[in-house]
Amino acid sequence: MRILSWNVNSVRTLRQYHPWCEHKNYQTIIEALNADIICLQEMKITRSSTDSDLALVPGYDAFFSYPKRRHGYSGVTTYVRTDYTPIEAEEGFSGLLSKSSGIESKIGCYGQLWHEFSPAELLELDSEGRVVITDHRLFVLINIYFPVDDPSEERQAFRFKFYHAIRLRIEALIAGGRQVVIVGDVNTTHQEIDHCDPRKSMRDLGISCFHETPTRRWIHELVQPRGPMYDMFRYFHPTQEKAFTCWNTLLNARPVNYGTRIDYVLATEGLIPWMADATVEADIMGSDHCPVAVTFHDTNPVNGDCLKNVMAPPDWKPGDKRDPPRLCAKFWDEFTGKQQKLSSFFNKKSTSLSGGSTTELGETRSGGITQEERKETIIATNGKGGTLEITTPPSESCAQPSTISVAAPPAVHAQPSQSTLPARSGPSKLRAPTRKGQKSKQKAIKVGVKVPPSQGQSSISSFLLPKTTTAGTAKPIVGEPMCDATQDLPSTSLETPPSLEDAQPLFENPLACSSDPGVDLDVPTTGRLSQPTTLGTMSASPNSSTDLDQGDSTSSAGTWSTPNAASQWRSLMRPKVIPKCWHDEPAKEWVVNKTGPNQGRMFYLCARPVGPSDIGLLNFEGKSVIVPKSRRLVGEYRCDFFEWKNGPKRKGQQGGRIRSATENLNGEDTRQGEDSSLKKSRTK
Repeated sequence: MRILSWNVNSVRTLRQYHPWCEHKNYQTIIEALNADIICLQEMKITRSSTDSDLALVPGYDAFFSYPKRRHGYSGVTTYVRTDYTPIEAEEGFSGLLSKSSGIESKIGCYGQLWHEFSPAELLELDSEGRVVITDHRLFVLINIYFPVDDPSEERQAFRFKFYHAIRLRIEALIAGGRQVVIVGDVNTTHQEIDHCDPRKSMRDLGISCFHETPTRRWIHELVQPRGPMYDMFRYFHPTQEKAFTCWNTLLNARPVNYGTRIDYVLATEGLIPWMADATVEADIMGSDHCPVAVTFHDTNPVNGDCLKNVMAPPDWKPGDKRDPPRLCAKFWDEFTGKQQKLSSFFNKKSTSLSGGSTTELGETRSGGITQEERKETIIATNGKGGTLEITTPPSESCAQPSTISVAAPPAVHAQPSQSTLPARSGPSKLRAPTRKGQKSKQKAIKVGVKVPPSQGQSSISSFLLPKTTTAGTAKPIVGEPMCDATQDLPSTSLETPPSLEDAQPLFENPLACSSDPGVDLDVPTTGRLSQPTTLGTMSASPNSSTDLDQGDSTSSAGTWSTPNAASQWRSLMRPKVIPKCWHDEPAKEWVVNKTGPNQGRMFYLCARPVGPSDIGLLNFEGKSVIVPKSRRLVGEYRCDFFEWKNGPKRKGQQGGRIRSATENLNGEDTRQGEDSSLKKSRTK
């Protein structure tokens, strides 16, 4: 058996990357991961956006946990092959989410969790969809996504509470005699060997020991030799270096493997005999994380027990079907046919009763047709006015037939097939007479016959064509530029609206109104403007040339020089030449996101990936390379080139180091060295 954990960083965008873009559905993706239990973090989906393709994967049972407040954020999912279906499942770690949803978990073992935290605090910690727990009888599997480091005090407090609450639940499970497996994104590093540049990290955080941060101290005390859990990768590969699972893709750090190991598989000591190997699968792309996996022996090498038998329910026999817990997605109403659709609120509900049925309105249905549906409405005119006598047959509410005299409506010119209709025997529906003083617009109609639209109704094309105000004069469309206000347009009328083929273009200048990218801007072309121009490039003849700020901006007619205007616009809109870094290579454009006076400004940095700060120099034939342009020694990784894109350089700002954008992976501002260098330059 194989357990795999992967932070996918949005399962919806996973199929945009190779090789997952070649898969037609999520079933092939799950099968390509080649694992029996697949734990995914940072799904970033909601229940309403979870379709059957994602929830009902053939051969697997899916268990989801969604954020209750911040929709489309975090979220974890556990896929379990049906051969290893768990006996219990729980959303969250506090047990309160399962109770609130009516699916109470029987895993238990909460220990001091409910004593140290109030129910409101536990619900708040469980509200972001970070934990799914499945009970496999041999062990309890916790699929978890820990909160990321955030500088705000509120999020820092939430993060520390979450770490402490998880530790209490783990200790309670172990105290209850259960074996525990923890998989997921812990968002912290355990040892210095798990960090790409531990000395720089300690220097940026202002600490002298690697485990001085609260989160590093938490995992250091949880894992052996201090705690009850074993880091399975370090158990099998204690000295392997650069086994990283997360990289900063914004800095293009993955090609040079400049990252950290923050994804773990932790297990208690009782499961060590079952373990065969633990791996970091860095070759799998699609996210800023890579999967980590652990492999179990199918047969215990110590006592010879079969893994499937010890993971099955006690009363299970080979060949019996194993039903998943109620938390499984296959029991959701939207996938079992129990959820009501919008159309169900508009359809008539019927129940069989004495050969017929009764509708919601109390109508008697016979033979599948109601009495109202069998009635026909016939309103005819005699062409001369007068009254019509409509006789209604006896019914349950009226014992004797009655005669009602109503005023006949005015004559309506209709088609012969609809003007007069033969009256059929049977009950008829009486239409109420019009009010006094109200004009009647009744027509001869029959139930089931569609009435054509009025002749005066506008078509779609009428909104796209010029509207006629007077004979021979067309009203231009609002917002449409015109080259000649005196241009004649074909007259139209409401009876015969013009077609789109008959419409004439309102702009004659191909340079101004043509959207063809093949138009040559260097060809001399002149056009007439019917409104005052503000381009400022007007001239009396095509041979005269003026600047953009010297033209007459109030002239209502004239010619403008196309070659001169095109060249000036080209020079104005020409993009800035991309500078070259100290490697003599084109730099990469960045944007300042940090709040401050420079937020939103663009700048250039070296396009090479970030590497360690204490790397060697770029070697060429055994010697360090000196770049003649800057006279600086550069390495094979990103150099310290920096330059603003727009605007003049401020006094004292020069191209140089920008540590926070190129080297700092923790989001710290470490530009003290740059500020001191600037002060020295100003002093000189």
